[in-house]
Amino acid sequence: MPSRASAPSRIPFNKLCDIFVNVIERVLTEHALQGAPCSDLSGSQWQGLLFIQRHQQCSIRQLAEGLGVSHPAAVKLVERLVRKGLIERRESETDRRVVELRLSALGRRCTDHVRDQRARGLERIMSQLASEDADGLRRGLNAFVEAALDTPATVCKVCLRCGVEHVGECLVNHARDGFAPTTVAQV
Repeated sequence: MPSRASAPSRIPFNKLCDIFVNVIERVLTEHALQGAPCSDLSGSQWQGLLFIQRHQQCSIRQLAEGLGVSHPAAVKLVERLVRKGLIERRESETDRRVVELRLSALGRRCTDHVRDQRARGLERIMSQLASEDADGLRRGLNAFVEAALDTPATVCKVCLRCGVEHVGECLVNHARDGFAPTTVAQV
């Protein structure tokens, strides 16, 4: 299906960005969650589950740092995810004071389902664009993110902390490498 917009949008750019974010989070992610074995998750619970999936056997402290929340907030989040049967806690084999978190089988099915459905939704939308519009969107998003990563603080805030899913072509990683080694924490 060809693009509906042949002329530049008259919508203010900041409003267009808000709409774009809503399409991703409120349409694609919420739609994917509806059919998931964990359909009753809040946004923060989904983010916590995703972080744990990317950082198997992380500690509650690491979860709190990764999500940018307090330790008590992370403890409450973990309690909720454990009650829902989505994650498991266990004592670290190397330090009995540390509790390690990992996905349960249900948590793994949930994250796999949501991420797969969300990717399919993105692919469906992209397939409706003219190829030059799809390529332009990819190039534009790439350039936008690169331009935004202009300070170490921004790099830290934007980083997905993707852990085991890290790819070498990561824009955030390349930006981090451009700053002095001590200004941006290794992720």
